[in-house]
Order: sequence, then C-alpha cells, then structure tokens
Amino acid sequence: MSTERDLKEFKVETRTITEVQSEPVYPTGRCGPVLARIPVVVSQSKVHIGIESKVCFDHSVLEIYSNSRKVYLTQCKLLNTGNKRYGKIYLNGYVSENIAYATYCLKDREYGNKKNTSADVLYKALKVPFECVTKIEYCTFPVFKTSNGFITVALPDKENIPEDSYFSGERFFCELDEASICESNVERKKRFSGVSAKEDSFDTLTEYLELSITFTLLQWQQVRIPGYLTNNLI
Repeated sequence: MSTERDLKEFKVETRTITEVQSEPVYPTGRCGPVLARIPVVVSQSKVHIGIESKVCFDHSVLEIYSNSRKVYLTQCKLLNTGNKRYGKIYLNGYVSENIAYATYCLKDREYGNKKNTSADVLYKALKVPFECVTKIEYCTFPVFKTSNGFITVALPDKENIPEDSYFSGERFFCELDEASICESNVERKKRFSGVSAKEDSFDTLTEYLELSITFTLLQWQQVRIPGYLTNNLI
C-alpha cells in the first residue's frame, strides 16, 4: 500500500496582499526661538557594586545547568548638597536570579525489578538586594526648590505615589541604561555532613558578583531653544 494514499489532505487558505504606494509627509513646526518643557539629562554615571550572596538549596545539587539574572532598581534618591557641580545618589534594587539545577530523584522510581536513579531538574528563584551611594557630576545643573535635603527620584518602571518628586516641583526621574554582572568566584559547600549524596554535590552556594550599572538622571525643565546659532557659537 502506498503511503501517499494514507496522507490526509488539508486545505490551506491563502490571500495575496497588494502593495500600495505611499507619499512622504514632512513634519512641520514653528521656527525658533521656542520655549519648551523637556526632559533634560542632568547626569549620566556608571557604578560598580560588589555583592556577596549565599544561596541555600532544599535538595543536594549535582550540577547547575543555567543561572539567568536581571537587574531592577526599586528606589532612587538625590541628595542636594548645595554644590553646583556634584550631588549624591542613593540607589536600591535587587538582582533577580532563576537557577536551574540537577538533583537526585525525590522518589526512586521502580520499573519492574530495576530502580531508576536518574536526576531531576528543579528551579529556584530568588532576589539578591543591593544598595549603594555614589557621587555624581552634573552635566546640566538641576533646578532645586529645596536645599540640603533628600529628593525622591521617580523610576519609570515603578508605580509612583503622589508625593514622589516626579509630581512635585523637582520632577526628577532615573533610567537604567545598562547593567552587567561579572561572576568572580563561586564557593560550594554542604550544610550537613550526613547528606547522602556524592562527594561533589553541594547544597549551599556562595556567589561573589561584580555588578556594573549605567544610569541617567533626568529632570523636566523649561528650556529656551534658539532659532539659529551665530557663527561665534558654532
């Protein structure tokens, strides 16, 4: 018997999409000088944070297959020291980790007279908090309504409350531009000497991470944009 006769025929509906012509639309706007309210870059900085974290697993670990990480900022504060060139930023956040690891079967499975001793793959999710304070240099002097105090900076990815400075006079906000993690060293140990597993297994993992964060501090400001630049300003 031919196998081609056993194959079922399926009808596939198709349609032809006609290409149409487009014409360019050139944007128009008023000529300067213009007074605009725009987000101005106050400072862009890069910080390096050392983190030591201890991870305790619920089962004896044979091997770690993967470890994915993401960096999140949860709080940002700007300290106005009265200096026109420098300020201080306080950052809080966490590193979200998802670890896939192999462990012995939680329950030995029997198939006939044979017992299966294969490994199971489990997952563990955790948050590694971090915080730091760093001195930043202003590339544009910010506009302050308060002096010598902390100013809460809004984060675009976080739900802001009405008392945040984003809704007040200062209107600062911070953007996380780039984050990278370098794993410098890993130490593996057993919490209990009586763990019934291989000698190379472990259930405690100590990580030493070097976290690099590039962030931009912005502020809504009223800026006068000139219509043209004179020759001596070019």
